[in-house]
Amino acid sequence: MINYLIEKYFTLLKGVAYGSASSMSAFDFYEFKKPEQLKNLNK
Repeated sequence: MINYLIEKYFTLLKGVAYGSASSMSAFDFYEFKKPEQLKNLNK
């Protein structure tokens, strides 16, 4: 049951992140989570 709730919670977070992808807060969060990948893309 706990795992199911955690899964639902993260699914909800992903939905919110995709829904507000155009907002700066979501973009900053993406940069914070994946800085190395973005650095490689900018090269």
